[in-house]
Amino acid sequence: MIYLMKIAGGNETVIETIDGKINYAERAKELFSLIAGAEQVGFADLKEKRFRMMGGEFCGNATRAAAVLFADFKSSTIKFKTSGFDGIVDTDVKKISESLWEVRSTFPNYKYTIAKDTWREQPISIVGLGGITHIVIKQKSTKDAVLVSRQIITRFAPDAAACGVIWLDEDRIRPIVYVKEVDTLFDETACGSGSMAVALTTEIKRVVQPTGKIIEVGIDGRDISLSSEISLVRIDRQKVYEKLLGKTLSYDDVASKKVVENGEGLVKLTLPFMPIESQAGAYPFARATVLKKLKEAQKLLDKKRLGAKLEIIYAYRCPLRQRQLFEMSMEKYSEQAPSIENRKCLVHKKEIAAPDVAGHPTGGAIDLQIVDRHGKPLDFGSKIWEFMDDMMTFSPFISSKAIKNRLLLREIMLEVGFAPFDGEWWHFSYGDREWAKFYDRKNAIYDLMAKESSHPENQPSLQIQNKPPTGACLP
Repeated sequence: MIYLMKIAGGNETVIETIDGKINYAERAKELFSLIAGAEQVGFADLKEKRFRMMGGEFCGNATRAAAVLFADFKSSTIKFKTSGFDGIVDTDVKKISESLWEVRSTFPNYKYTIAKDTWREQPISIVGLGGITHIVIKQKSTKDAVLVSRQIITRFAPDAAACGVIWLDEDRIRPIVYVKEVDTLFDETACGSGSMAVALTTEIKRVVQPTGKIIEVGIDGRDISLSSEISLVRIDRQKVYEKLLGKTLSYDDVASKKVVENGEGLVKLTLPFMPIESQAGAYPFARATVLKKLKEAQKLLDKKRLGAKLEIIYAYRCPLRQRQLFEMSMEKYSEQAPSIENRKCLVHKKEIAAPDVAGHPTGGAIDLQIVDRHGKPLDFGSKIWEFMDDMMTFSPFISSKAIKNRLLLREIMLEVGFAPFDGEWWHFSYGDREWAKFYDRKNAIYDLMAKESSHPENQPSLQIQNKPPTGACLP
């Protein structure tokens, strides 16, 4: 799950709960693209009581925001680990209302350094806080402060995992912070670690943030504390879903690719994959290379999760049935999208591919999931063919375990050459137009299997069980 927190009235921070390790930088970039206004992203492992910033840096504000999650949004005293700081964070969380907390975190025996230098004849203090470096300049920021800040960071802290330039005007700061791992430079609306740097180099302990709110810094020997209000911000889920939908391949994207059929035939999907004859109306067939690559994917899965298997739920679909299903969906969305062209694009993204570009009728597309050693599907946040907004692969509103399982399936399928359709976490393809677009190939190599001679029931060598009546086209 994801949460959006404000610290001292600003510094909007996305925190995602996770279970185990992930690619933090890539996930942060995805969340940045979905949550408007976010300045930083962090990840909280609730079970291990461990918090990590997107670039492995230290962040006093995000750490305290994470403390609210560790405290289960209640008043509590908790201890946990955070990135960029070697010790244990000791935090008091006081609940003010349903969406507001006062949070005070103490960082005991903080190991920091302070160096002096000049920039354009202006004295500066370079404060090393372990997981982040701050350069404090006692002057009012200028219009080109962001550009100048980048220059200052490049000169004085080019190798730092994260670095901020803190423009200090009396007791008010303007923090401009760079994080190397995700290559972000934000003109932040509040900064906890920047406030620490100010307190360590001046007499100021109540630091005014760009929002006008206060972050209080306490210094007791080597123990440093930060205190301010933290609020939970409602995320507009619909806007997030709209952005996710906008990232999926459209009808025009797919239709832009031509097809040069390579003549490869359909073969029966066999073990180690679960047989799919039990799926009503589904042919257990795919192109020969698809089966070959599924076997490669299974070998990869064997290395990553002992005993787990790929379960193929659906593969080849008759073109006639594809058209029937598409027309049903077009009727379903007739009021939502009166324009036929707009409706066609909407249905293609949200429910089922347009018949002329669909992957299943080519024999190149499959719907699949991972099952454990007992044949039980892993948690993917939704079931296959459960058409809901959270079926989109990168939905941030599902459990951390489900996200991890989706990314595992996506990783192994991409590694062997399949293309994903991120509108449905279970759908992958090889050789069709979607695959050609995803990998920027000149053309697709599988066309619709519409000719009678290419139909499975007309290929005796495939030994199809329960052969349909002559002339029938199974759905």
